[in-house]
Amino acid sequence: MALNAGIELDIDALERQLQASKPNQLPPI
Repeated sequence: MALNAGIELDIDALERQLQASKPNQLPPI
């Protein structure tokens, strides 16, 4: 469970970085 939670947090952080770098594009789902 801890590993999965860590991966989810990493993905969340990456998505935020993508939104910050490309605010005009919606994040892929």
